[in-house]
Amino acid sequence: MKVAELVRKADLIIWDEAPMMHRRVFEAVDHTLCDLMQLDDAQATGKIFNGKTMVFGGDFRQILPIVPKVGRKDIVSASLPRSHLWQHVTILRLHINMQVMATNSEEQQESAKWVLNVGDGSLPAFAGEEGVDPDWIKIPSHMRLPAEDCNLKRLIRTIYPDHRYHSRDAMYFMQRNILAPKNTDVDEVNNAILESLFEKSHTYLSANSLAPTEEGSSVAA
Repeated sequence: MKVAELVRKADLIIWDEAPMMHRRVFEAVDHTLCDLMQLDDAQATGKIFNGKTMVFGGDFRQILPIVPKVGRKDIVSASLPRSHLWQHVTILRLHINMQVMATNSEEQQESAKWVLNVGDGSLPAFAGEEGVDPDWIKIPSHMRLPAEDCNLKRLIRTIYPDHRYHSRDAMYFMQRNILAPKNTDVDEVNNAILESLFEKSHTYLSANSLAPTEEGSSVAA
């Protein structure tokens, strides 16, 4: 019940990566807030999110809600803009990439601009080769590995050059990353990097215990 009390007292709720969520989730939260706030405000049912300010963070250029075994039409229908709540949303656009500005790198600025153009669909379609989907785009050569030498070891050497000599340098790894679509791919990359280090890896096991709460009951700690 403490969580319910905290929600009732909140004036602002920030919801990150909102575009990835099914629209029914937002509608369920809307109903839940109205139910909770009825204890304090009998007119709560007439307000969207009970009048609380909701900040939906995210980028619709990224992945939409995952709806298994359906087509594009049903996936789009599941997105937030298709909810009746969307008419109450005010869109605020961010125009400055603070992370890129901090690096002061012209190459990174161009790469960031290119990524935005991909999301906006403003890049020219792939011109030409027979059998290639005309909606495809061509990735600049400096942003991809050559096809004849494209493998996991080459990828690791490119993103983490001389990584074996930086195993104790946290900043070195914080400034680089390899993204993967599946957890199995992430495990494969992590294992390949760990196996290539000079130092031996160690596995540390954790243990859970029960800690008493204020009410006298116990919860896992």
